[in-house]
Amino acid sequence: MADKDLTEYIRNIPDFPQPGIQFKDVTTLIGHPQAFAQVIDVLAERYHGRDIQAIVGVESRGFIFSAPLALRLGVSLVPVRKPGKLPAETYQVEYDLEYGSNKLEIHRDAFEHGGRVVIVDDLLATGGTIGAARTLVERAGASVEELAFVIELSFLGGRDRLAPTPVFSLVQYGAPGLCIYLTRVLYFEQERGKYKYPLYPAVMYPALRRGSPTAFPDFARVTKSIRVAPDGVSRDEP
Repeated sequence: MADKDLTEYIRNIPDFPQPGIQFKDVTTLIGHPQAFAQVIDVLAERYHGRDIQAIVGVESRGFIFSAPLALRLGVSLVPVRKPGKLPAETYQVEYDLEYGSNKLEIHRDAFEHGGRVVIVDDLLATGGTIGAARTLVERAGASVEELAFVIELSFLGGRDRLAPTPVFSLVQYGAPGLCIYLTRVLYFEQERGKYKYPLYPAVMYPALRRGSPTAFPDFARVTKSIRVAPDGVSRDEP
């Protein structure tokens, strides 16, 4: 079965939860089993064999994707929750987000033996939520291998704020009209100067022109086939 264009399953809700916010709704994606399965397939393929001891899910939509991923990988699932939701002793962090502020907690004994973890959430915006989750994970004694998202709002700069922790996302929205969907991107082995796994073509959308994928220069350099989709309709570029 060919990979689906996941952007077709993500609904945009204007002015939610506050005026001026363009909310990316993943409930329409998880309502389609094949699209939902594709998300988990990509993540499971990415983290298989990388000595991950746990998947951390961030409340609440992060639970949707972290639970099946942990099950697929055969590793522990650790929840990061809002205050008062976890019954045992916790660490707590307060953070800012794009439409207010909040707090998150994690059990103090979540990682009794340390280990490497991947933190999963549905969306990366400014990086406040996932940054707080990373702080909690490290305070609880684990190291963060990568931060994984279904959606990234790249124009908000969350990836840069989270450096040097690696960030992976399946669907990326830039300035209005720009979206990059990376169908099968696996990690780049910097020290050897070559790709450890095959890099599959990216699918580029309006406002991005051939020769100017500035957000991903490494990917652009080795990607030999780019499909441009004017008006959101995928086609092969001659």
